Amino acid sequence: MQTARAQSEARPSAGTLIACRDLALTMLTESLDDFFDELQEAFFQLAETTTERGLRDQYFDARVEAQTKKDAIIAAFKQQFLASFEASLQARDSRGESSFFQVNLAPDALSLVANDEYEASLTLSSVTNAMQQKGGDTLAQLEQRLATLLPERSETAGPLSPKAICEAFLSACQQLESGLAARLVALRTFETELSGKVADVYQQLNQYLIQQNVALPALARRAGTSRVARRAPDAGGDGAVPQGEVAGGAAGAASLLRPELIAHLNQLFSNNGAAAAQRPVRPDWFNFLDHLQQDAFGSAQDLFAQPENLLALLRGSRWTQELDRLDTMTVELVALLFDRLFDDARLPVAAKGLLSRLQVPALKAAMLDAGFFSDKSHPARRLIDRIAEASLEWQDEPAEDDARLRKFAELIAEVARTFSDDATIFQTALDSLDRWLDAESNEIDASISEQAEALLAGEISELAQATVQTLLEQRLKPAHPPVVVAFVHEQWRAALVAAYDGNGEAAPLFIERLAVVDDLLWSIAPKVRPEDRLQLVNTLPALLAKLEKGMRDAEVADEVRKGFFSELVQLHASAIRQGLKQALAAEPAAPAGPVIEQAIAIRPAAPEVEYITDEVPDTFHEPEPSVIEPAAAIAFPVRGDWVEWLDGGAPPRRLRVGWISPQGTRFLLTSRNDKGLTLMRHEVEAHLASGALRVIALGAGVTEDAFSLLRDALIT
Repeated sequence: MQTARAQSEARPSAGTLIACRDLALTMLTESLDDFFDELQEAFFQLAETTTERGLRDQYFDARVEAQTKKDAIIAAFKQQFLASFEASLQARDSRGESSFFQVNLAPDALSLVANDEYEASLTLSSVTNAMQQKGGDTLAQLEQRLATLLPERSETAGPLSPKAICEAFLSACQQLESGLAARLVALRTFETELSGKVADVYQQLNQYLIQQNVALPALARRAGTSRVARRAPDAGGDGAVPQGEVAGGAAGAASLLRPELIAHLNQLFSNNGAAAAQRPVRPDWFNFLDHLQQDAFGSAQDLFAQPENLLALLRGSRWTQELDRLDTMTVELVALLFDRLFDDARLPVAAKGLLSRLQVPALKAAMLDAGFFSDKSHPARRLIDRIAEASLEWQDEPAEDDARLRKFAELIAEVARTFSDDATIFQTALDSLDRWLDAESNEIDASISEQAEALLAGEISELAQATVQTLLEQRLKPAHPPVVVAFVHEQWRAALVAAYDGNGEAAPLFIERLAVVDDLLWSIAPKVRPEDRLQLVNTLPALLAKLEKGMRDAEVADEVRKGFFSELVQLHASAIRQGLKQALAAEPAAPAGPVIEQAIAIRPAAPEVEYITDEVPDTFHEPEPSVIEPAAAIAFPVRGDWVEWLDGGAPPRRLRVGWISPQGTRFLLTSRNDKGLTLMRHEVEAHLASGALRVIALGAGVTEDAFSLLRDALIT
């Protein structure tokens, strides 16, 4: 350390740099003193909530270590920080010392050790990016001021950068012997608890440098640009992010590649893009993605925390920068796709956590087949869409033992375990998911069958009453005999309602009994023509038999039934006599003939009663059933749609349209954990208009929606 300090002090401006180093180290050390209480609490909470015994034991052990090794960790941090500071002042080739795991080994040489290395590196990149964002302009100005004091060197992270601080802390956490997971938890807790303190350090350092008359470079003052912006590629370059630089987020990376991304995305979504050539040979560097796909980094993430975009971290790595231009843009586009999926307010956090585990498989699918972007039916996209759609049931976050959550996690784990370069793996998972969801849906349908049957019976009864009333009003006139009008309205109505079933007016028995009304009314009208009188004689037995059966089915009292038939005998006799009278008046010399004598013979004599004298149908016919015009169509949810129901001040309820009656008058909204809600059609219409009921629509699917948003964002 004496030699290092002497070397630092021998450089120009070394005194100012050493003062900055010591000020930063003092403030960071003081912050660490209180940090370990929060770290112990974090380990305790993780141990209490995790379901894996091994992790639980590791977190409990780490909690003890955080208490007993606090001083050792702080001392190690100081030592590593000082060593890193001195090393950063040395000119070096940043490419050769990138901390990201570089895959330059033969496929069979990759190991679990390498997996741990890039897991730690990815977590380090994530924490560094978060603290970089927290530092904002203050950090950018500090780096620019420090750059005026530093010797000529290649572009690397500064000696006081978030990366340098986080690397020093992660190195100090090697004191935690409980395992890598515990060390990475410590690093993430460092970011959440101390990122504000680090920002304060940068502010204090800026103030100190201002007091020392260390000004910003003139170019930086005019342009207000960051180090990354100043190094944006010129028109003649390849546009790549400099090696060793981690991109600062979706917007920043997209801006560097925006023109190319727009052109590439448009090509992918054009007809030519849909037919883009598939990669004929699986490249060797896919081995890295295979290991990343199967690594515990993805599966160990908390499903109930906002997921991290692994691809956003990956695109700033050495591995990505060694890809060709098209593959680099593919990484960028898939990363932006997941950015938008993770921002989709329609999806619960658990669904986003599940989808986050498909990031690497989706990237590989897109790299193997450019049709991933243009083809909505690509099995990888359909699997993502199906999981997103099925997750709409979760109004709140699901329990850890939720059957649907477990099934989704199992399927995704199987994809991660087996997918290499054959996209049928996604189709197999999708088919399995569809079968499972169909079985679950059938169980739900069975559980609501009694409720649905009761609603259907109510609809049929209601429609039967309304339909029968309308049809009878169309047929019965004031001039009809009161006894017939009363019979049809009171006794025969019951027979018609009983015959009305789920087929509505098309029910065979309903058609038959409605025809009885028409035949009855025709039979009591005067029969002027001989052929009408003959037809009455021929059809009367069948009519009487249908009336008899219908009244018995409707349980009409015997005395009422017999009384009506007695009245009907007189009405039929009157119809014959009135028809004969009118015929004789028209042709006085014409004899009655044998047909009339036969008709009168089957009816006892009765007083002449004149009821209907005009508008008598010429022939017997069966009128067609009347059609009730439906109300004007409006946009209603269909069966299977998910809706959100807002009932006053109660929490929103997310329900599925489990059943709609055949006539569309009743809606049964249910879910696995909700006993359901029944609404009439007019209620659905009113609630949709007021906003109390809202259809949760996924349109063409979450992936298509995300790509549409991405295209709009890149163009504008």
